[in-house]
Amino acid sequence: MKTTNVTDRRRYQRIKIEINAKVAKGQEISINGYTRDVSVKGFFLKCDQKVPIGTTCRVSLFLKHENEEVHVKADGVVVRHEDSGLAVELTKIDLDSITFVFWFFMVHQLLKTKELASE
Repeated sequence: MKTTNVTDRRRYQRIKIEINAKVAKGQEISINGYTRDVSVKGFFLKCDQKVPIGTTCRVSLFLKHENEEVHVKADGVVVRHEDSGLAVELTKIDLDSITFVFWFFMVHQLLKTKELASE
């Protein structure tokens, strides 16, 4: 029987990057941590706290860009737990955050392509 690796099921490229992030649910839940990896559809948050899988949440990612911190806001749902944290799937990104998220992934892809070309 063949086992399926988690990475085999991923539809979106992951970027291994630590970004300050917050997952919140109203006043009752507020989890701060750093991402392990990020994709256009979600991220893994390194943290000690856990919330039930299926919990809808408000997400904030604090990205640095040229001496400024860009605050990306989105809605999400907790989809997985690991010992080191939890995975959040993004369900809606705020309109004013979409342009920066697109730019962030395009720049990362260009840098990756440049690295591969120089090898």
